[in-house]
Amino acid sequence: MSPTPSSRAGRVFADSRPDARRRRRIAVLVIWGLLAVLPAAAAETALPDLGDAAGETLTRAEEERLGDAFLRQVRQRVRLVDDPEVVDYIDSLGQRIASADPERRYRFLVVDASSVNAFAGPGGVIAVNAGLIVITESESELAAVIAHEIAHVTQRHLAQLIERSRLASLTTLAGVFAGILIATQNPQAGQATLAASAAGAQHAALSYSREKEMEADRTGMELLHRAGFDPRAVPAFFERFQEWQRFTSRPPVFLSTHPVTVSRIADTRGRAEQFEPRPYRESAEYPLVRAKLRMRLAAKPTDAVEHFEARVVGGGSEATEAARYGLAIALMSSNRHEEASLLLEGLRRDFPDRAAHRTAAAQAYTTLGEEERALDLLAASVERFPDHRALVYAYGLGLVRAGRPDDAATLLRRYQRRHDTDATLYRLLALAHQRAGRRAASHMALAEFHARNGDLESAIRQLDIALADPAIDDYRSARAEARRQQLINRRSGGR
Repeated sequence: MSPTPSSRAGRVFADSRPDARRRRRIAVLVIWGLLAVLPAAAAETALPDLGDAAGETLTRAEEERLGDAFLRQVRQRVRLVDDPEVVDYIDSLGQRIASADPERRYRFLVVDASSVNAFAGPGGVIAVNAGLIVITESESELAAVIAHEIAHVTQRHLAQLIERSRLASLTTLAGVFAGILIATQNPQAGQATLAASAAGAQHAALSYSREKEMEADRTGMELLHRAGFDPRAVPAFFERFQEWQRFTSRPPVFLSTHPVTVSRIADTRGRAEQFEPRPYRESAEYPLVRAKLRMRLAAKPTDAVEHFEARVVGGGSEATEAARYGLAIALMSSNRHEEASLLLEGLRRDFPDRAAHRTAAAQAYTTLGEEERALDLLAASVERFPDHRALVYAYGLGLVRAGRPDDAATLLRRYQRRHDTDATLYRLLALAHQRAGRRAASHMALAEFHARNGDLESAIRQLDIALADPAIDDYRSARAEARRQQLINRRSGGR
């Protein structure tokens, strides 16, 4: 049985030193982390953007622990986009911008929500909603949002807030926990409880956030320029948001935590003009990822088909590669696989260096029952793009389905040695080991799958099953026991 939020909080307080200020800091961080990761039903609510957990008041080790705990909460309670092409793109973009702060570890997430929002969490965790990515009109605009959130981290805004606010009483903490627990059953009642118990905390957080927004703007523009993006995207993005705010009764969540004012736009406009103009070139991946997310967020697949079809049929500049790609994946979601396959064949011919078109084409072939054709395409594509995560995963799954689990395991382990891998790889590896009859190895891989999703109880349980397997060898047994102890320590609040 997974630990309850209250038991997690108990461990946090038990592990902290008997110092009032330290307990107060940890409590505020727990409150903020839980507010930021309300269950999906309540995830659309505006939350205060408090920046990063690091600062002079926290050691680097404490910051890492808080970031890890926060990330586990997010993965357990919030719907995240796990599409490897989207995940890899956002991580690559974020790491490029964050390269100016090499001493800190940054982790980038895409929240599977149509609302327009982004936030920075403790431990350098940056999350961007899928809806925000879709409404950007250039890669520099998307980079501007990410740079702004990274700036909250580099400027230690959350740590400064903690020192000033002195907000964390046990009553407030208990109220927030109660609100979260109630929200899992009744979102409206849960939100009412949160409003009653933490209204002061939220108000102070928002006020402090507004005070630091311009500082984050300025620092973010520097990061943007260093990373090779256009700082003029910042005021352009703000101006569009101001128009949006003017003509809608329900402005985006982003505006609640990042209020746009005339003076703020003027400040960013003036600062943008100070940067020397230079040519800016968007990546090929940005419009494809944006098209894929637009398809994902569509109310119905047919709505996405109509959207992209209008742009392809219109011809000229509107008949872009991204529109054709978006139409192809929308057609697949509408069970029009033959049409999608023809479109993707044209895209592969016109853009032979795009791995995304190959992944989608293999999916279309598989759905049409042409498994061998899909497998041949994936084999050739992985040879050409050995580091493309989506292709490797698709090929691994195809090999398992074709009755070649050993080849799949070899492919996945080879990729694992070169890259920081995610939960999906271990789920595929577990399937490959299972089909090959390696039960202990399969359960060990499942343990890693659960650990990376923040479910430590399930991870430990899988290792217990592996260790009970009479066929497990000494090497795997030692590895499983060591990993089990490591996870138990993490569950207890250690590293």
